[in-house]
Amino acid sequence: MNKIFLYITIVLCSINVSAQEILVGAKTGINIADIDDNSLSIGSFSMGIVAEYLPESAFFSVNTEFNYLFDPRYMIIPLYLKAFFGDKIRPNIKGGLMPLFRLQPDDLNGPFGFGVMWGGGIDVRVGANYFIFGGLDLFYIPFSYHYRTTQISSSFHLYPIFNIGLKYNLLKKTTGHNTK
Repeated sequence: MNKIFLYITIVLCSINVSAQEILVGAKTGINIADIDDNSLSIGSFSMGIVAEYLPESAFFSVNTEFNYLFDPRYMIIPLYLKAFFGDKIRPNIKGGLMPLFRLQPDDLNGPFGFGVMWGGGIDVRVGANYFIFGGLDLFYIPFSYHYRTTQISSSFHLYPIFNIGLKYNLLKKTTGHNTK
């Protein structure tokens, strides 16, 4: 147990030395496809926590999230790159891979799978260490189904999630970008 703690401490210290920003936060979202077809319910919502690592003087960041989609009850953990432009106001585009966990697997769709995500949005700096963010994330989630009762076919569900949230910079360091 002590070795694990030591390894984690070394990794966190090395990240702190080379990072300009390490952001953590929370977000909530809504499946905008459900708004369009008037089927808005508790299953239309999502919530999650976010983590973002921004290297020194870079205009991209490495991100991960832990999201819960209420319907069809998925836990998704995308790992993606985000390219942004600016400092106080950061329009961005993002894309990456997405491991997912089905909380209600069936005979065709097991408990684990992979999907992809991409999207765009904007981060707005509020004060020295906070960002309010929003955007549209498109989650492509694979699934299998019975076709004509004898064949099995595969496809993707598209979940367009509009989300908003708040992030906090764990490092007080602001060099490398214009923060005036």
